[in-house]
Amino acid sequence: PYASAAVEEADGVLFAMRNDELTEVDALSKLEVIYVASQSKVRKLRASVADLAEENARNLEEVERLGLSGAVRMARSLRDEQREIANEINDAKRGEAICMQRLRVLEKRIRLQKSAEVTRAAQPQSSDVGSASPAGAAEGAERQQANGGNHINDDAAQQQQHHQEPLVGQGILMNNDDPNEDYVQVTGGGPNDDGDDTNSDRVDSTYMASDSIARGNSTSLAVRETKRYYTLELFEVLKRIMGLGQRAVARSAQSFIRSKTRNKMMTV
Repeated sequence: PYASAAVEEADGVLFAMRNDELTEVDALSKLEVIYVASQSKVRKLRASVADLAEENARNLEEVERLGLSGAVRMARSLRDEQREIANEINDAKRGEAICMQRLRVLEKRIRLQKSAEVTRAAQPQSSDVGSASPAGAAEGAERQQANGGNHINDDAAQQQQHHQEPLVGQGILMNNDDPNEDYVQVTGGGPNDDGDDTNSDRVDSTYMASDSIARGNSTSLAVRETKRYYTLELFEVLKRIMGLGQRAVARSAQSFIRSKTRNKMMTV
């Protein structure tokens, strides 16, 4: 403490000299006074240290005379351990303060992150609630459309199958070799049939006799027109007798089918 006080006084003198508050002569005189005072303090400290050393030596001799040198060494070791423990405690306190500060920073960041997550989670929920009913309605509409589309496809398939039934330019063949045969082989060639056996658009199907009757494909049924048009079977016979071409017959039959004034009557 004595040395630090002398150093502070010397620094004050130099500062005043720099600020032109003191002249160099005054500053030097003050520094000399400070130096002399510090030298006297140093001599006093040296004398006190020598006195303490002598006292310490006398105390050690007394301790050895009493046989307490081990206790002195233990006391010194305990003092050193106490000093180390005190330093460790101070370090632990400083580390605790640093950790608490970091924990407060982390808690603040976590709160901010949680608030941001809650905000982001609330936005999709509101949008989902707002769009739940339209989504369900759209899904129901898609299902209904799919089911309706299936029914429409079935109806279209039935209509297509009905249109594919041999109505014009067809040869209705029945197997007369076997009297027990219950099926009728129907070979269809439409109006666009040009007589080529390799035509891929040719439709061949097998029906029950009852189904053939229901569809009007049975040979036991005859179609009579009010305008005295011949039946298709007779038309086929005339075509074969007269040697008419397949295309001409197909065109005639097509024009016959497209006529809107014809009325059909089916007799057994």
